[in-house]
Amino acid sequence: MQKPLIFKSRPRLKNLTGTVDAFNPTLKEFFLFKNPHLKKIDRETENEFKEFLKNHKLKQIWIYFPWRKTLVKSVDEQTYFSLRTFRNREIITEKQ
Repeated sequence: MQKPLIFKSRPRLKNLTGTVDAFNPTLKEFFLFKNPHLKKIDRETENEFKEFLKNHKLKQIWIYFPWRKTLVKSVDEQTYFSLRTFRNREIITEKQ
């Protein structure tokens, strides 16, 4: 089975059938993860969110899935891991 290919910058690929932006939606989720006192991003928190993005400079990566000919823009592995474990914080505990 083929494995996805990971790039630090957007590659130029032939025969690409689709591109998915998982990066930008994840930025909002990461902001809320780092600011647990907030429930959502709205007019009141929009400026705080913009300031957060300026200060955090989150890295993007590109993941190519050759069997689907699809390119996905995503956050780097460390940020992804933080978010994934945060999402499951009520399910996974140290005591289990």
